[in-house]
Amino acid sequence: MANLSSLVHELRERIAASSSTPPNNQNDEALESRFRAVLPNLLHAYVVPSSSAREREVIAILKLLSQTAKNFPGVFYHGKASAVLPVIGRILPFFAEPAFRILGLLLLSPRQGTILETVGSLLSLLLTGDRDAYRQFFVDAMLLSEDLVYVASFYDERKSMEPKRLWLKSFCESFARISNGPALLGDLPICNRPACGEGILIDLTETDRFLAFAASAIKLLSKCLTEGTLYVEGLLDASCVLAVCNLLCYGDDNLHMACFDFARLIGAGKNFDVFPFEKLIRSITIILSEDVEGVSVYRSAVYDSSLGGCLQSLHSVCPDDVVRLTAADIVNIFPKSMLKTRSFELKAGLCSAYVRIAKTCPPYSWRPECLICMLLSSESTFHIKDCFKVAVSRLGPNFVGRIMTCDDHTDLSESREDIEHECSKVGNEHEGSKVGRKRTIQDIETLETKRQKMDNFSSTTCQDVCKFIYSFSGVQEKEYADFMCTSLNLLLEFLKPPGENSDSLREEVALTAISTLCIVFSELPHSDLSLAFPANVRVDFLDVRAGSLPKENRLMIFEKTLVTLEISCVQCLRIGCIAQHGLDLDILDLGLHDEEEEVRIQAVISMPVIVLVSGFRSLMHMFNRLETLKKETKEQVKKFIPLCLGHLACLYGCCNGGAALLEADCKLYLKKDKEKEHMHETDFLSSCDYTFLQSLFFELLYDESSEVVQVACVRMIGRILMHGTEYSLLKTRSQWVQCIDFLILHRNKNVRQAFGSQISFLLQEPILECLFSLKDAANKSKEQRFMDKLKHALAAAEDPLVFETLLETAATIMEAVDIHSQLFLFSLILVIGQLDNCYVTVRFIASKLINRSCYFHHSGGLEELLSKVPHIRNELYNYLCMRLVSQPKMVEEFSAAVLGIETEELVKRMIPVVLPKLVVLQNDSDQALATLYELAKCLNTDMVQLIVNWLPKVLAFALHQAHEQELKSALQFYHEHTGSDNQEIFAAALPALLDELICFSDVDDQEEISKRLDRVPHMIEEVARILTGSEDLPGFLRNHVGEGLSVLHLFLKQLAIVSPSSTKHVISQVFAALVPFLERETGNSSSHMNKIVEILEELVVQNKVILKQHIREFPTVTNVPALAEVNKVIQEVRG
Repeated sequence: MANLSSLVHELRERIAASSSTPPNNQNDEALESRFRAVLPNLLHAYVVPSSSAREREVIAILKLLSQTAKNFPGVFYHGKASAVLPVIGRILPFFAEPAFRILGLLLLSPRQGTILETVGSLLSLLLTGDRDAYRQFFVDAMLLSEDLVYVASFYDERKSMEPKRLWLKSFCESFARISNGPALLGDLPICNRPACGEGILIDLTETDRFLAFAASAIKLLSKCLTEGTLYVEGLLDASCVLAVCNLLCYGDDNLHMACFDFARLIGAGKNFDVFPFEKLIRSITIILSEDVEGVSVYRSAVYDSSLGGCLQSLHSVCPDDVVRLTAADIVNIFPKSMLKTRSFELKAGLCSAYVRIAKTCPPYSWRPECLICMLLSSESTFHIKDCFKVAVSRLGPNFVGRIMTCDDHTDLSESREDIEHECSKVGNEHEGSKVGRKRTIQDIETLETKRQKMDNFSSTTCQDVCKFIYSFSGVQEKEYADFMCTSLNLLLEFLKPPGENSDSLREEVALTAISTLCIVFSELPHSDLSLAFPANVRVDFLDVRAGSLPKENRLMIFEKTLVTLEISCVQCLRIGCIAQHGLDLDILDLGLHDEEEEVRIQAVISMPVIVLVSGFRSLMHMFNRLETLKKETKEQVKKFIPLCLGHLACLYGCCNGGAALLEADCKLYLKKDKEKEHMHETDFLSSCDYTFLQSLFFELLYDESSEVVQVACVRMIGRILMHGTEYSLLKTRSQWVQCIDFLILHRNKNVRQAFGSQISFLLQEPILECLFSLKDAANKSKEQRFMDKLKHALAAAEDPLVFETLLETAATIMEAVDIHSQLFLFSLILVIGQLDNCYVTVRFIASKLINRSCYFHHSGGLEELLSKVPHIRNELYNYLCMRLVSQPKMVEEFSAAVLGIETEELVKRMIPVVLPKLVVLQNDSDQALATLYELAKCLNTDMVQLIVNWLPKVLAFALHQAHEQELKSALQFYHEHTGSDNQEIFAAALPALLDELICFSDVDDQEEISKRLDRVPHMIEEVARILTGSEDLPGFLRNHVGEGLSVLHLFLKQLAIVSPSSTKHVISQVFAALVPFLERETGNSSSHMNKIVEILEELVVQNKVILKQHIREFPTVTNVPALAEVNKVIQEVRG
């Protein structure tokens, strides 16, 4: 134990020091060896699943295992399956031990998830070390879920039977794979080894043991899906998903929540082919209807949140047919569940489902009348406003939202008589209501008479109104629209302002309802009720603020509803009152200075909306009120100020037109008749101090007292940057550069992540130009200067979480730019550079992001990009090869984790690209020579043999260079290592060299290709000079026939395709060289003769359009029948 204590103490010191000092591999290896010696004894002595296991010691060792796996993976042989799986096998049975259940599952435990966290750490290590083993573990986990359904059904059937011993064998294939090798850190406990075969035995004798283990097994399955998505998603099958869903029939709250979380994860991935959407949605509605034994006992806010998240995830992506099939079930439980649950997530999920049903199904399926009744409940919630909006929009806002008058065919007074009649029979049985039947058109009473009749109506209760509304039995959409219109008009009069003798509960409900309706109709501005509700509420608001009601009534009635009422009035300011009465900023000013935070929030949010509705000239009034915002001290209000500033910046940019740095790409929703009104009237902009807006933005950004405010500021960076002028950006350039330095390494992860999401705005050409185009001795491009910020941040980073967000930022850049951009390549190389990071998680994230970003641009991923984009391939291979010596682990990880190949195979792919450059440049770099030896080592060959094998490509590369010094350097290098002179070197390369000279596989730039092609004649002459000692190209060609003729023919064909303009310069020389040879061969039938005839026909006949008058310079060829067509063309040109 003394040895263990010293090891743990050293482990803590190493972990603490790892964030500030680079890892020492020698020390790590020594520490790893000592841990390997101690861990088997610890596992054997303490980590043995049983009811008598000592909780304190087990948990301490599990935490030790977790930290060791994360920080010193070498202890587990860097994720080798035979080291990791037996340890996991020891831990998994603890999920079934009742004494340890609180540590793995219950949400209120301070040590929640210790067991699951340890298994997760070991699985992450297995993923990096042996992906095949990880995938097999996932497959076994899926099979386990199916076995658990069988066990569950067994318990269900044997409730009256005597208890028996029940063991479950699992993970058989995973352990079979390692059965032939040694157990590096110990084997499974004897009690968990099956008598025959391989796997883990789990004791599930009691129901509690089964439920605990089943919930943990499903959570483990979800963890594999989350962390190993790239490697296991395609393995998921329908039988596993169905099995997890079936466990809902047997589980308790923890098992249910585990199943919900798993289903939400699968649904979010849109796995339509394997997911039983209809079955699970129906199961959820059954649970919410409380028609399941025991469910209502353990339903809590936490349970409802898990269920709600699952419902929202599934229903939002399921096919439309499933929406229609489950609509009735969801709508039946919708009102009761909405009013009963305390879970925000469940309310959001139910409303989301209702909205989709309303958009997909006919009105009788989604019963819009239930929304009105929900408004009149004491448990009413603002969540239903979205449901109300889609219902009104679907039925027609102009029809549903109209104010009924004497000209309407629907008899409003008759509706009131109906409701009075229904209300008089509350508690008694009543027969067929008139509502829903076709009505006859009758004379309508005057408005005054109606008002008098409503005096009696006002004495009815909310329950009476709901009873009347639920009596509706219409089916057609027109009937629903008519009924909703009638109900809303009746509701408008029912919801009267409070009187001195009013019932406080009723008034609270009424005010909440009218506030909700005000918000709904203020966002549907083309209806009459959009003005009626705001007008009434606005009067009430001013009365309340003026203190016209008795103080005791205000405190008693409005204590809970004053805030929502004031919010509604600010909403009125946005749309209704401005449209009807013009700009009135009194309410805005009252809202900005109100004591209630919620009111100030809505006032702040309203500022840009007021500009949109009232016209752009009001923008200066909003800028004048920025000083008020600067004085705000409450965090809940301040976090909305950046949103306001961002949208005001958008409006400023729209007004400023051509002066803005970028053309505004914002969608401003205006009425068609007022679209772009006053858009180009900019005389008022001089009163809008954009510099002050930016200063307020920076002040909020640097306020370290509030993370949420900082995050809100960061999310507005794009708007602030895009809509300013070039002058304003240049003036504040140093502040923006300082801002980037501040955010990219910010201590708070949420701030860093928010900045990463905004990074694409900095890549816009005008912004990048203003901020990073500096003239100094470094002579770097603006792209390089920008990427240096990220490069230096990675160099300075110490925390793995910081590395993670920096890599996410680099990946965002890769996805935001074109693949031909310098920024794409710079970012890709930065991420690849972290593949040998000392943290396993960072390496895993880096490989995942590389694949994600490349697949974003091309369905074939990085493999396809490397084959389609030569400059990316060349730069990347050059980067990797130069790090073979200094960072071999990085290259190995790249080949295995990113490309899925062996390092040797990667080197084989790199050789044609990198070797020519290394040979040509080896005199200037010791590193180049070392790299050549390393390349040969990777391929198990000699360096000299390697460079000889690629001689033609090396010489072609050297000839393509602009300066002759590169060719001399390459020839000297070959001479030093082979002893051959220049002629011998070129003679050995000649058959393939001509082909290499015009196969430009290393470039895709047309300008560079043209330059090289223009130099082809010179290169041919250079080859001839070296081989013959003179510039006699005809003599060179005469002396190098045979296989050279075939190469020459291919060369000429390719040249004519890629550069016709260069062809005419080469053809005349080749023609002159071949004619004398042809004369000697006349009368002889040989392969040489036939090939020469074929080449001459190719030169003259196929290229006569290109050659034009150059043909007249060709000599007459021998009178050979096969060359008749060639002679004919020559004679035609000569005339």
